[in-house]
Amino acid sequence: MRNHQTFWPIAELVFLAAIFPLALFPRLNIWLGAAAAGILLFWAARFWRERRLWPATPLNLPLAVLLVMIGVSLWATYDIPFSLGKVAGLTYGIALFLAVSDLLGRSKKWWHLGLALFLSTSLAVIGLGILGTHWSPKMPLLGRIAIFFNQIQERLPPLPLDDFNPNQIGGVLLWTAPAALAAAAALLVRPSLRQRLSPAGRRLLLPALGLLALANFTILILSQSRSAWLGLAAALLWMGWLAAGRRLRPALLVAGLLLLAAAGLFLWGNGPAVLGGNRLEALGLREGAVFDASGEGLGTLNGRLEIWSRAIYGIEDFPFTGMGMNTFRQVVHILYPLFSIGPEVDVAHAHNHLLQVGLDLGIPGLVAYLAVWWGSAAMLHRSWRRSGDPWSRALAAGLSGSLLAYWIYGLTDAVSLGAKPGFIFWLLLALITTHHQLQTPTPNS
Repeated sequence: MRNHQTFWPIAELVFLAAIFPLALFPRLNIWLGAAAAGILLFWAARFWRERRLWPATPLNLPLAVLLVMIGVSLWATYDIPFSLGKVAGLTYGIALFLAVSDLLGRSKKWWHLGLALFLSTSLAVIGLGILGTHWSPKMPLLGRIAIFFNQIQERLPPLPLDDFNPNQIGGVLLWTAPAALAAAAALLVRPSLRQRLSPAGRRLLLPALGLLALANFTILILSQSRSAWLGLAAALLWMGWLAAGRRLRPALLVAGLLLLAAAGLFLWGNGPAVLGGNRLEALGLREGAVFDASGEGLGTLNGRLEIWSRAIYGIEDFPFTGMGMNTFRQVVHILYPLFSIGPEVDVAHAHNHLLQVGLDLGIPGLVAYLAVWWGSAAMLHRSWRRSGDPWSRALAAGLSGSLLAYWIYGLTDAVSLGAKPGFIFWLLLALITTHHQLQTPTPNS
C-alpha cells in the first residue's frame, strides 16, 4: 500500500524532470501545451485518488491566487512570447513545489533525500557560475580570483546559455548556503548526532556537508554582490542568535551592534582614502548623477533609487493586472525613462523582489507572494518550537536562515519569479512546508 501511495508523486516528479528543459527554454513552446496538459492530468489523478486537487499545504490559497494572476498577466502583457519564459518558469516552480511537498511530507526518509537533492543543486549553480559568469574584478583581492575564472572560461568552449550575472549567482546561493552550514555545524558540535549515523555515514556525511558549505560560501563571497553579502550576514547573525541560548544572546546582540557601528564609522571616516577612487561606487555608496549608457549606474545608490521610483510608477499604472511578466525591462525605457541609466541598458528587473512581483502580477499577486513568505515564516517558527530533536531544530534554523538571507537580498536586488534558477526557491519552500508537517502531530499519532 505504501508503494502505491508513493508511486504517483514519484511519477509526477519524473514527468516534471522530463519537461524541465521547457521551463529553461520556453522558445520550444510547441511542447508547452502538452507539458501543461501533463501537469493538469497529474493533478486530476490526485483528485481521483484522494479527492483533492493538490496536496494539503498552508500555502495552497496564495499559490492559487498566483496561478490566477499568471493568467491575468498574460492578458495584460503587450507581448506574450516575451513574457512566456517567466510565465513558464513560475508555473513550473509552483507545480514542482506541489509535487515535492506531496512526496517529502510522507516520511522523514523522503524528506532527508529531498534535502540532499536540494543542497546538491548548489553544485550545479557553482559549476555553471564559474564557467558561465563574467566575473567582475570590483575589489582588489577578489578581483584577482575573478580574472582567473575569466581566463578559464576563455580556454573552454562557450556554454549554450546566456551569461549569468554574478549578483544573481550570489542570490541563488543564499537559498542553500545557510542550510548547508547549519547541517554541517550541527553534526560538528554535537557528537550525539554523529552517533546516529552508520560508520560510513560518519566518515562521509560531515566532510561532504562541510565542503558543500565551504563551496557555497566561497562562490557567494566571490560574487562580490553587496546585496548577497548583507543577506548572508543577516542569516549568520540570526542562526547564531538561535544557537546561542538565552544567556549568550545579549552578548551576541551587543557584539553585533558594536561591529555594525565600527564598520559604519570606518567607512564614514576612512572610506574614500582606504577604498580609493571608484571603490565607493563599487560598494554602491556613491551617487552617480550623470547619464550612464554602460549599465554601471545600476550598481549605484542613485541608480537603484531611480529604478525603484519607476517601479512604483508602474505599479500605480497597472495595480490590478500588473504590466505582464518580464515586460518592465522594455516598458521602463518607454513609459518611465531613466535619467542616470541609458536606454541601451537592459534593466532586467526592479532590483527589489516585492516591487518586481507587483510589476509582474499586480497588487493581488504581491499580496499572495507576501502570504507565501508569511506562511513559510510561520511554519518555521512552529517547527522550531515543536521540535525537541537537536537535528530537526538545526535544520529549521538553517532553512529560516536561507529564507531570511534571500528576503534581505531581495530588498536591493532580485531573482525574478520565473527565472531559470527559481525552481530552487520552490524546493526550499517545499522543504519548509514538509518539515513543518513532519513536526506537527497528527490526530492518529
